[in-house]
Amino acid sequence: MKNDILKSDECEWSGWRRYSELDDKNYINFMHKCLSLVRNNTILELGPFLGWHTSIMLKLGAKKIICVEPNKECLREEVFQTNSDTVTLHNCTANDYYACNNESVDMVVCCGLLYHLHSPIHLLEKIINISKPKYILIETIDNCDIGVNDEKFYLLGNAHTDTNITFPILKHMIMPTQTLIDCIQTTNYRFEKINSCKGYWNNSSKPTIVSTILFKKI
Repeated sequence: MKNDILKSDECEWSGWRRYSELDDKNYINFMHKCLSLVRNNTILELGPFLGWHTSIMLKLGAKKIICVEPNKECLREEVFQTNSDTVTLHNCTANDYYACNNESVDMVVCCGLLYHLHSPIHLLEKIINISKPKYILIETIDNCDIGVNDEKFYLLGNAHTDTNITFPILKHMIMPTQTLIDCIQTTNYRFEKINSCKGYWNNSSKPTIVSTILFKKI
């Protein structure tokens, strides 16, 4: 089956599980359609974490993958170092990357990141104005009861500079799906495809809706 390439014993998010097998199937079909766009293209992946999406994009024939991940502890050698001819890893924040790099890419993948940022809208502006991709693949959360105030992911990127800044992660910084779509569609990008599914974080009793959205430049 063509979508077997997306199946893995490892979840793309630590501590996340989708509500049903149907949600899993729908997500896999959706991601196959989106990530198939990477073939022979240059991809900027912001916040690859364990490299789940990175591994898939390698298998689907990406020409070049630029990964930006500040958390050294989560990087898996078999994904990033053994594919060094295709994958370039920047062990820094998104802001630090954009401070030194202004090349355009064919596609930006930003999954599992925005809701960890103090100012996600600034990262979206940089993606659109600096990377200028044909496609943007983004995931966001609509409702969540995880203890984000206790997380230490602020180093992933804040509004302007990361130097000596330790802003707390604020729950209201999570951008609901429609807000994200409305913001991006004020630019020359339009909503193309979406997959929304219900799931649970760790031992949370309240379900969370995670939406993954593909935008296309017009």
